[in-house]
Amino acid sequence: MHAVNDAAAAPVLEAQVPTKGDDVEDPILEATNKALATFSSKRQLLLDLGKDAFFEHAWTVKCVDTILRDGRVYVTVETIAGETQALTKRDKDKRFDLPVSQVKDLRDANLRRALELCMPNVRTMQGLLAYCAAPAPYPSFEGEKQKVSRRAKDDVVRIKGRELSSDLNIDTLDNPTLARLLVSYQTQLAIKEGELVEPIGVRRNKNKTYLECRFIAPEQKAAKQILASIEMSNAPKGQRSVISLISCII
Repeated sequence: MHAVNDAAAAPVLEAQVPTKGDDVEDPILEATNKALATFSSKRQLLLDLGKDAFFEHAWTVKCVDTILRDGRVYVTVETIAGETQALTKRDKDKRFDLPVSQVKDLRDANLRRALELCMPNVRTMQGLLAYCAAPAPYPSFEGEKQKVSRRAKDDVVRIKGRELSSDLNIDTLDNPTLARLLVSYQTQLAIKEGELVEPIGVRRNKNKTYLECRFIAPEQKAAKQILASIEMSNAPKGQRSVISLISCII
């Protein structure tokens, strides 16, 4: 996909800055895999894994442990209740390891995807406490950073430690930073007529950055929890990039 017309004025992205300090300081997106696994297992995070979204049957599970295997972080989950009494009786209390982040593709079973599907509106570590069986305050445990009390400025957005003006010229941002900003503010994108997506994550592959999104329209795709991966710029012929989609709404 070609870049936005060079002759036109550079589009400006106006972000609404969160007013709560916690929302600014502890976004899930910026938590390391180890930190997210520790948080989930120590507080016994509960997940409702829908039928076919992860496995053949729907299960409610809780996170109970964290392991490191072959350089990857996993959270151990324990089954609590299946979609039927018979299934619960047969397989209750079984344990399996779930990778924290994506391993193969967008539909791969991992903790971050589970959070995106089960709790799409939760963006902070503190927000996850409502879904925990043992909701100890965050931070509480060894290795969890103590928050530094810091008042959010009305004209500043913080992304990965960088302070950015809320009056942003997107031409001044690299693709990874812009992608994280879109996820942070849940900027909805119309990829074509009748199809609307919401950003839920960022994926990088070599020198390319992709915005991972979930469909919120049409209803059929939203119900099936179908995901989309959109290249930030220079999309293949016939496809639109995130930059081109943004230029239509700013």
